[in-house]
Amino acid sequence: MDLIDPLLLNSIASTRSVLIFDNAGCGHSAGTIQATIQEAGATIAAFLSAIGVPKVDVIGFSMGGFTAQVLALDYPQLVRKLVLAGTQSAYTDGFMPPDASIMKAASQPSPGEANMLDLFFYASESSRALGHAWWQRLSERAIPGEQRTLFVDEAGGQMQNAAIGKFVSDASFFARIQDI
Repeated sequence: MDLIDPLLLNSIASTRSVLIFDNAGCGHSAGTIQATIQEAGATIAAFLSAIGVPKVDVIGFSMGGFTAQVLALDYPQLVRKLVLAGTQSAYTDGFMPPDASIMKAASQPSPGEANMLDLFFYASESSRALGHAWWQRLSERAIPGEQRTLFVDEAGGQMQNAAIGKFVSDASFFARIQDI
């Protein structure tokens, strides 16, 4: 949750309730990182059920975008609207894999600003300026007594990368996207 732009969240929160969620083993949530994206989606569905929230609008950023797609497809009764940002779906015919440097940046245990800009912003001067402003705003989200958590540890990153690998290589999942 500490990587979501507070400008975006505060703008949304000005007109509606916002629930910020870190999945098991990530950020502020205890537990073990799930072995698959489908398990991560099931955890979100169980969480929403446990707190009595029957339907949500979902914003999925980065890996959260993978779980948001699974949530929308496997638990459609829970998702009213879906927004995907800085993410992708499973591979399909004609998919162009990212440059190896992007995958290396995505796999760093504690990527810094330069890595994050490479991952989520174009190389243009204007895009990088917006990315830098985003990176600076991340420190604005401060809750008294709460320690910021940006990334999972190396073992958690390996679990996430394995789950991502399983997800993106499932061509049958890409075919399901039309059902959203």
